Amino acid sequence: MEPMSKALDCVSAAAVTVDGGTKIFYFSMYGTSHGGYFSYDPATDKHSTIDADLSDGHCLAASSDGSELWGVFGTHLNTVDPSTGSKSTFSDDEFPSSINGFWYQCAMTTDGFFYFLTYDGIWYMDTNAGSDKKWFKTGVVQNHHDTSHYSAVMIQDTLLITSYGYTDAFPTTPSARLQQQLEMEHSEDK
Repeated sequence: MEPMSKALDCVSAAAVTVDGGTKIFYFSMYGTSHGGYFSYDPATDKHSTIDADLSDGHCLAASSDGSELWGVFGTHLNTVDPSTGSKSTFSDDEFPSSINGFWYQCAMTTDGFFYFLTYDGIWYMDTNAGSDKKWFKTGVVQNHHDTSHYSAVMIQDTLLITSYGYTDAFPTTPSARLQQQLEMEHSEDK
């Protein structure tokens, strides 16, 4: 497999340390004829295909232990087991109605909160909430007006968003999430 030789429109990646020190890189790709979820083991220089569904490849985040991948394409949210390729897809009506479009950026906190950035804001969901999963909008992307040209990465539970020379640090700790939610609710009440 030579995934990097393909013409691509969107690439997202996540690095996960497993088994006490083995680092695996997971990445999603989307192009006119090539896409899906893939992995790369730098110790063996081996690429592997996890899921070759073209319509899965817009953004990707991994759980802290690498046991589950989360990705968004359009209004489809997928979860994938990287060891088996088994995939579950959430239906469109489980997305907030205001979310529409592509070019999302995804990231995961160490305590399992899945963040993704869209045209209209920053959203998150607790992946450990079982059937009680709920989306929350916690803010807007400051200084970034074209979401197809920014990147996001989670570092020690701070979401760093970079584009066109700007970098925003967005805290994602439990206390920060609570404060952001209160601020959003207060602004909506005005």
